[in-house]
Amino acid sequence: RGCTWADISGGYDSRLLGLALDRAGVRFTACTRGDPGDPEVEVARQIVELKGWSWSLFSRPADWEREIAPLFGPALTWGEAQQPIVQVAQRFWKHAKTGASCPSLVGGGAGELLRNFAWQQEFLRAGRTSRVNLDNWIDMRLVHPMPTSVFRSDPTPQVRDDIARRLVSWVEPYRGELNTTKLDVMYAYKSTGTFGAHGSAERRFQIRHWPYLYRPVVNAAISTSPRHRAGHRLMRHMMARLDRRVADLETRPWGGPAVPMRLRNAYRFAPYYRDVAGRAAAKVVGKTFGRSRARARAVDERHVRVYRALLEHADAAVDGGLRHATMRSAPLYRGPEVDELITAARQGRLTAPDLVDRIITVELALRAADSELSS
Repeated sequence: RGCTWADISGGYDSRLLGLALDRAGVRFTACTRGDPGDPEVEVARQIVELKGWSWSLFSRPADWEREIAPLFGPALTWGEAQQPIVQVAQRFWKHAKTGASCPSLVGGGAGELLRNFAWQQEFLRAGRTSRVNLDNWIDMRLVHPMPTSVFRSDPTPQVRDDIARRLVSWVEPYRGELNTTKLDVMYAYKSTGTFGAHGSAERRFQIRHWPYLYRPVVNAAISTSPRHRAGHRLMRHMMARLDRRVADLETRPWGGPAVPMRLRNAYRFAPYYRDVAGRAAAKVVGKTFGRSRARARAVDERHVRVYRALLEHADAAVDGGLRHATMRSAPLYRGPEVDELITAARQGRLTAPDLVDRIITVELALRAADSELSS
């Protein structure tokens, strides 16, 4: 295409993709969403300065909700209510800006196929048996802990059963393969749905490309021995061969460099393995106790105001304002619990922002279709 944007962040996937595009002779402008001074933004800045790439940083303004709010309607429509409104609107915010000057964007989604993301929860069993611990896969990668007290009945068992049936059916042709291969295939199946939905919605502003999901790349990735992909090893060697200076830069949020580990630089990898251990511990605790022990993060006031703007958007669409008594989706929820969740979000207490996002998306979708749920 005549012009192309390429997402660049502080991690592995976008860095490798940028180096590959550069080696292939693709002319592009790098783009990053974030605030000056953010660790990932600073790593992205170092990468583009080393390579001499054109770069645009899209920083969220203090009144970000004013720019996000007009995108709620298109987010519901183009996301087909399959994706939560705020998640789509936040992506739309950047794509509206990049798409205004260039219709093509290359993203690093599904780069996890080049490493052990899909089968890390198999621990020491990875690559040693054909048996997949499906419970671990679902609990640690697919169905994350969330408050279910707002629902009339906990939907988790039905969701788990549906996921398990579809995944088992999907990998049946690979029944004799190693558990790592089966999980790679499952992750590719999940990713084509996820990123396909993202790409479909984002065509509102531009055409999104996912090179890591191209068939030759997927085939090459999952055909590579698991021992070469664990711990980002394959990606490290690829980046070191493409440009060792860029690979030697720190990664964020992982920590440590993106070069292969050697005796002389082993000390630099301590942050990386601390991060891996912390993530693993959080997953195990979440599976064991049914709740997440995610590391505490400072609440961004801009994010709080975006949710307040979403609630104002929903109130305008619902006679009497959004509450259990006025909701068409009311049969799904327990009245006091859902009202308490919505009130807390209005007051800036985002105890379960993703759930609030999903509840409002379902409600507005029913109204857009002039439908309602029977009790």
